[in-house]
Amino acid sequence: ATTAAEHWRERAEDASATAAAIRDDNTALKAEVARLQQMKRTVPATSSVKQASSTTSSTAGWQTAKVSWYGPGFYGNTMAGGGVLTTSSMVVAHRTMAFGTRIEFRYKGRTCIAVVNDRGPFIAGRTFDLGPGTAKALGFSGVGTVEWRVV
Repeated sequence: ATTAAEHWRERAEDASATAAAIRDDNTALKAEVARLQQMKRTVPATSSVKQASSTTSSTAGWQTAKVSWYGPGFYGNTMAGGGVLTTSSMVVAHRTMAFGTRIEFRYKGRTCIAVVNDRGPFIAGRTFDLGPGTAKALGFSGVGTVEWRVV
């Protein structure tokens, strides 16, 4: 009986130590989330009409920009502007435009409207990263040039 009691006492101590480690990890995670949310709130609000990048040109209200798209590997992740990225998310990532800015895109005869809700792209020379729903609506894949305007 003593051996069994000792065994279960050790198991209980192990479980207590594991629970304490999980609580510590959870506290650290909450602190990191709070830090990231604070950083997100301090991102300067920039004019959504501002020229998006030096690779952008203007023609009759529409501008052109080199873009890419993202999705696989990011599905289920929280976007910088809030919400979770899904396969149908009609969003776009931009480095500085205010979250909620509505952008109309035109590509090979198709148009759609997406909302800035994430940050990126993080590849030099690209102006936007189209979310998966946006890319699908435009029939876009890979890297290419689209027309866009703020609406």
